[in-house]
Amino acid sequence: MTEHATHSSSTAVDAVTDKPATRPLLLRVEDAAALLSIGRTRVYDLLRTGQLTSVKIFGARRIPLAEVEEYIKVLVQQARALQQAEVA
Repeated sequence: MTEHATHSSSTAVDAVTDKPATRPLLLRVEDAAALLSIGRTRVYDLLRTGQLTSVKIFGARRIPLAEVEEYIKVLVQQARALQQAEVA
């Protein structure tokens, strides 16, 4: 399904139903990899090293979307700190 932003807010809307689009709260490893633009193996590396946390539901490994978003925030903070250190 195609998504587009509404004019009044940044909430995504389903183009077919015109209802707010839902985002999954738990991601498959492949989906987390796609969001991060990295491979599955790298996601498993992040899980193994504790940089990402996953849960299991009936044996299926899932990564909370909030974990991926937090990981991205940490990466941005680290990049900003490096940039500031280079300027100083």
